[in-house]
Amino acid sequence: MWTDLQLHVLIDYRKDNNNEYHELVCNQKGMFWKGIASKINIEFGTSYTGQQCKEKFNGLLRDYKKMKLYIEGNANGKKTRTGIKYYEEFATQFWLKPVIMYDLIRMQNIANHDNQDSPSQYK
Repeated sequence: MWTDLQLHVLIDYRKDNNNEYHELVCNQKGMFWKGIASKINIEFGTSYTGQQCKEKFNGLLRDYKKMKLYIEGNANGKKTRTGIKYYEEFATQFWLKPVIMYDLIRMQNIANHDNQDSPSQYK
């Protein structure tokens, strides 16, 4: 059973290392989660695996998304204890892949192309 302190270590580690996480290739991500497990196990005398840490984080993320839908009035939403407890922290969407300058330039160029391609109302 995960404690609130353990969950905060899990969330904070994932948040603080988000850039590094997204630079890893698939097989390295397993080592990332093992590193989190090791940190939690040393600090709390537990025996979590990397897979358990990954699953717990994904469960927290799933509860956040259900809570978000619930707040929006979507029928697929659901109010959950962890969704309520960690909603504000996950609302920052810290887990998403960081947007770099080139992504921003690309998005702006796509928007400019879309505006040029659409027919003008005024002739």
